[in-house]
Amino acid sequence: MATETHEMLVKVYGVDEVSKKCIFEWFKSFRDGKEDVKGETRSDRPPTSTTPDNIERVRRMLADDRRLSLRMITEELKISLDSVSNIIHEHLQKRKICARLVPHKLSDEQKQHRMETSGDFIDACDRNPQFLETIVKGDESWCYQHDPETKRQSMEWCSSLSPPPKKCRLTKYRIKTLLIAFFDSKGLIDHEFVPAGTTLRGSFEMAAATHPAGSAPDVPEWSVETAPRQRPSAHCHPREAVPRNTQGDSS
Repeated sequence: MATETHEMLVKVYGVDEVSKKCIFEWFKSFRDGKEDVKGETRSDRPPTSTTPDNIERVRRMLADDRRLSLRMITEELKISLDSVSNIIHEHLQKRKICARLVPHKLSDEQKQHRMETSGDFIDACDRNPQFLETIVKGDESWCYQHDPETKRQSMEWCSSLSPPPKKCRLTKYRIKTLLIAFFDSKGLIDHEFVPAGTTLRGSFEMAAATHPAGSAPDVPEWSVETAPRQRPSAHCHPREAVPRNTQGDSS
């Protein structure tokens, strides 16, 4: 029927007036109960997925996990990548930023101790300008075979008023070796990789510090009684035995 109608219209109005596709669409509309061949009224704006409902859904998803990527949100909500980006940046006013690395996440008591110790050092420097040259600092750190999480991998969505997130450098990995290092005002004095199964005690660290490797020039002479020592991380890491094998998780 639609084909016959198209042939009749071609004979009367010519080939270019009405296409066969248009005739078939009219017949389909008539079968669906429509009697007007004019197109439905359309909005001047193009269709978009940026609706109040989708904005709220994106807001809830980011509240649950601020590390979600745009593609993960797109796959979950089944809307376009551009719509998700527009919702996050224009409507939710969020931006994805890297976490700022800090040495440790300290308790209030540990922060207070560090502040008091720093004040003591300032007072000592005021009394003796050569004071800093007498200080030997020791600290330990786990060396991991596996690369740690990058700053880009730890990026989070934050509002314009939110402070940047913080993270510790240490993350659980399986293969590791403990390194102890000692410094003075001129640089590195000595470093020691702790043998597996060795218990970390003050005597071990003191022995390593008082016997610099090689011929470190101009290392000040000091003793346990006279040398000022300050180890902030001692309040963060309890003494523990180094694993006998390297297959273990960090504390």
